[in-house]
Amino acid sequence: MEQAEANIRHIMQRNFKKASDRQEMLEQLGEYFRFLCGVQGRRHLIRLAYYTAAYEVYNYLRVNRQLRQDVEGVDPEVRTEMEQMLSKLLVAYGTEKD
Repeated sequence: MEQAEANIRHIMQRNFKKASDRQEMLEQLGEYFRFLCGVQGRRHLIRLAYYTAAYEVYNYLRVNRQLRQDVEGVDPEVRTEMEQMLSKLLVAYGTEKD
């Protein structure tokens, strides 16, 4: 834990001059940690598939130039496409009986 704290402190000192930027980054990091705790609470099979599928979402954003340094947020069209695709998959696979 001490090493993680030291590394995060170094990241903040290296990247941020404003306290508000440090606070925003730490709040986002806390949200990410809580999210990962939820993922880790799933069965192993679910976690393995999740991380593989999550890469596909990340890669879609990357290929569609949504993760560039000069981009803030996600274009509404790209977001809508991804949300529609995930909804379609949930309808197709989320209502099946085992």
